[in-house]
Amino acid sequence: MKEGPKNLQGLLATLPDNLRNLQIDIDAAIRSMLTVLEDIEFLEKCLKLNLIQLELENFEKEELKQALEESKSFSIPPAKIVEKTSKQR
Repeated sequence: MKEGPKNLQGLLATLPDNLRNLQIDIDAAIRSMLTVLEDIEFLEKCLKLNLIQLELENFEKEELKQALEESKSFSIPPAKIVEKTSKQR
């Protein structure tokens, strides 16, 4: 029974140091989580930019296909070759 109060006193004596260490660990964990969140936000922005670029490329390809199809209806007939006769000289 005499050991009980000594153990309790020992626990209470180390409690402030343990709480300080716990607070340090919690602060470090929060900083790490904030860094991870910043990285996630950066990656999200990069992915959005890549998606916009892909959509733009797809749009440009579709526009080129449409322009090619439209250009087929505006074909220019080949030029006629006219030979000069001796009178035209």
